[in-house]
Amino acid sequence: MQKNLPLSEITPYKKNAKEHPLEQIDKISRSIQAFGFNQPLVLDKDKVIIVGHGRYLAAQQLGWDEVPCIIVDLPKDKAEAYRLADNKLNESEWNLTLVIESLKDLDVELAELTGFDDFALEADKPEVILKDLANEGTGTRSFTVYLDDERMEEVESIMATYDGGTVSEKFYTIIKKIGYGDKKIRN
Repeated sequence: MQKNLPLSEITPYKKNAKEHPLEQIDKISRSIQAFGFNQPLVLDKDKVIIVGHGRYLAAQQLGWDEVPCIIVDLPKDKAEAYRLADNKLNESEWNLTLVIESLKDLDVELAELTGFDDFALEADKPEVILKDLANEGTGTRSFTVYLDDERMEEVESIMATYDGGTVSEKFYTIIKKIGYGDKKIRN
């Protein structure tokens, strides 16, 4: 049964394997503000978080006193498996063509809430996907940029001059050189 619980009664799991950098918490906070807190935290009988660490941290950041929760009575091994499964089983590839179609229908403010806003500058332009191969052991991070033909030639020219550094460093330099401001690379 779902019920609201004070944040002060909820305990984050000390061995939570999923990392939540501040930038992600900021995005989750904005999403909660825009769409509501529609996914309750899942807690064990001792009110330790099984699922929803990111939402818990976002609620703290927003200054909330309580959040919706579901308490489940699972053995410790099943609770641990559920923690891992909830995060791992949500990973999959995106059909970027369909993402672009969806983004085209959204105004800028809503598009920014999707997490696909990083460099999707113009969805009807050629696409460049850069992989950060430096993270090969932990998975690759992709950055998508939509550029017109002139900008695409600039990117190709700049990329051809690099012989060192990670793709992220190169990409940051490219963004600065071709005039998209001082945006930091986000993953």
